[in-house]
Amino acid sequence: MGMFSFFSKEKDYKGVASMGVGEEIEISVNQNEEPLWGVIARWSVYLIALLTPLWFLPITDNPVDGNKMFLVSLLTLIGFIAWLATTVHMGTFRIPRFTSLYALGVWLVVYLLAALFSVSLETSLWGMSAVSFFHILISGILAFLVSVALRTVNHVRTVYMLILVSAGIVSLFLLVQSILGIDIFSWEFTKARTFNPVGQWNTVGIFLGFVLVSLFSFLTGSIHKSRLKRLSFMILLLLVFMGTVVVNYRMVWLSIAIVSIVYLAYIYSHASGHARAQYVMGPLLFLFVSIVFFLSQDIVNLFGSSLNPPLDVTPSVSSSWRVAEQVFRERPILGVGPNEFGYAWDRFKDPTVNTTVYWRLRFDTASSFATTLLTTTGLLGALAFLLFVGSFLWSGLLLLGKLQLENKEHQYISALFFGILFLISSWFFYPLTVITSVFAFLLLGLFVAEVHIAGILPYRVFAIRGDSTKGFLIALISVFLMVVCVVGLYIRSQKQVAAIQYGRGVEALLVRSSVNEAELFFQQAVALDSSRDEYYNAITQTSSIKLQRVLENTGGQSPKDVQDSFEAALSSAVGSAQKATEVNPGNAASWRLLGQVYEMVIPYATGAAEAAAGAYKQAITQAPTDPLLRDDVARVYMVLGDYVKAREALEEAIRLKSDYAAAHFRLAQIAIIKGNVEDAISNTERTMLFVPNDIGVLFQLGLLYYQQKRYDDAGLVFERTTQLNENYSNARYFLGLTYAAKGAGALAIEQFERIQTLNPDNAEVRAILENLRAGREPLAGITPPPLTRVGPPVSKEGKELQQEDTLEKDQPTGEGVKKNEE
Repeated sequence: MGMFSFFSKEKDYKGVASMGVGEEIEISVNQNEEPLWGVIARWSVYLIALLTPLWFLPITDNPVDGNKMFLVSLLTLIGFIAWLATTVHMGTFRIPRFTSLYALGVWLVVYLLAALFSVSLETSLWGMSAVSFFHILISGILAFLVSVALRTVNHVRTVYMLILVSAGIVSLFLLVQSILGIDIFSWEFTKARTFNPVGQWNTVGIFLGFVLVSLFSFLTGSIHKSRLKRLSFMILLLLVFMGTVVVNYRMVWLSIAIVSIVYLAYIYSHASGHARAQYVMGPLLFLFVSIVFFLSQDIVNLFGSSLNPPLDVTPSVSSSWRVAEQVFRERPILGVGPNEFGYAWDRFKDPTVNTTVYWRLRFDTASSFATTLLTTTGLLGALAFLLFVGSFLWSGLLLLGKLQLENKEHQYISALFFGILFLISSWFFYPLTVITSVFAFLLLGLFVAEVHIAGILPYRVFAIRGDSTKGFLIALISVFLMVVCVVGLYIRSQKQVAAIQYGRGVEALLVRSSVNEAELFFQQAVALDSSRDEYYNAITQTSSIKLQRVLENTGGQSPKDVQDSFEAALSSAVGSAQKATEVNPGNAASWRLLGQVYEMVIPYATGAAEAAAGAYKQAITQAPTDPLLRDDVARVYMVLGDYVKAREALEEAIRLKSDYAAAHFRLAQIAIIKGNVEDAISNTERTMLFVPNDIGVLFQLGLLYYQQKRYDDAGLVFERTTQLNENYSNARYFLGLTYAAKGAGALAIEQFERIQTLNPDNAEVRAILENLRAGREPLAGITPPPLTRVGPPVSKEGKELQQEDTLEKDQPTGEGVKKNEE
């Protein structure tokens, strides 16, 4: 911390505080007389400032954000308990007289109401997300804790220095890992060049951007420091700037430009002549640079293309508004509940998203935190949020008018204000993350503490006297809050241990392929935290693997042993799947998984087909615009022999997604089974006259031609299909078979090589290529024939993105979806 000593300044706290109605006392606190509880509270804040950007652990399924949330929760609650103990010890209870903190309290109350009336209470209250009520509450407590636990100038300076230290370390990490390509850690998930301890790639840019704008106030002041201090400042500034350039997030540059303009307005209103010229040079330079980078994204990205930054995709603003509008019609006051945007997305997703490669993704957030709040906390929550933001902006801008540029304390106040302004602005263009939440509220607390130390903001201080009713009530409330914090700390710790066990189960299943070990860990996770449907779904998947193995490996076992094993695995799979739907009934994925379990045992269990169809229908109720679910229920109807209902479901799937290969594939199968191929061909040909560029119709027609061995016609149609969509893997599959049937082996190999590029993990494509290169029939040794299977031969169309599941790593722009450009 020595290199940042130019930010340090010692000063004891001394102030006048109100003891009650009309009663004033003067209190003086010396750092050496601070009780142990006060030291613990202060050091909790120090550790949060330093460790939050750097902290991650490879022990859960969410090693970065998940473990950051636990660390901040742990330290905040410990610090708050320590502060409460300090108030009892010292006999005074201090509350800042700052309007924004009161507005924050109002917002937290509304946020709690939205959680209590949520579509899923547990998910909204305790969800493992930065937007759940518990974690928003922790951020609010952190803001209050910082404002009351830091009593001297030195305390505030230390926190700010620790933030700068962490920013410098993060910037160095980016340069070493991302630019030089040197792996700093040995864990597999840390070996990507864009891995960082902060979190999402764009979040790194936001974090470093806020540090940059907070340094504006010190650009001129550093000139008057010693050479070593100036050098330290310039090194830090250069490191943070280079880190921001490495990330190169367009919206960060825009925000830097906007904050620069506001800062320049502040300078012009407070300085004149030579002083004005001196103070505006730095911000003007950053304004110019940020505009250049904002306008030169494509050029800059050419140099960073080798980093292959992860795709960061959210719904577009229009899609987010559409979902909010639909929610307003049903739940206008408090929305669907915090952390429940995914539920609203499933129910009200814009159907145009189905035309993009992102159609299988379930978004858990809208285009930004602000637009997410419209859906999750309703009109009341949005107004309370705007009240909090507006009150801070109003109070902050009024405060700026009272500051003096040359005053050191006032420079810190302006630095903190512009840092908060930058972080709050990110809430309007990017989803809330652990970093943007924690540091926005941490800086808010620092801002309040600094304004008070500067003598601008008074605190209200209540005396805890044994002979007064007010003192008794304050003491009682303090003890009650301690108990609540201890309970909250216990519950959060228990959920963290459950997350660790779940992570161990995922590792056992994916790395060691140990199903029994994985299931044991998942069961332990459920025992510790029964509120997360993904834990139950994990048990369902391991039980389904066991069930599949029982059905495939019956040799050497007595019929009774096979039956017992079958019943045990089926009972576990169905029971855990049903429990998942009870824990979170709004999650269509859980209902679909239940349907898949029933579908697996249709040949062996009476009534399984009807149960599967029922589960799929419930999933459709939760996600009515998902064509995948229509295909699921159609598949069951085909097993039941109800081809009329199957066709209706498939036609609805095609209405939702016209190029949906699976639905067209199954419609062709139905025509073949019913012996109506010629009629189907005639109807499809007539349809093609009206929509000649509909690749779904073309694909279906090609399949029918192929089944009738009309290879010339099939080849023409499949060629047209692949011209319209080069990544249509199933069309290329049948085009390759068509070429092979016509004796054009080289062309067939070309098609399957392209499929292999798009689907490198497809074993059947590799086998077909081996057959073709050896001069054999393409499907030699491959059964059953493609047109008699349950689904199309290639499950993923090219670069199409699937919802990433922890246990299924089969691994997103178009209308309705926004890509957050790096």
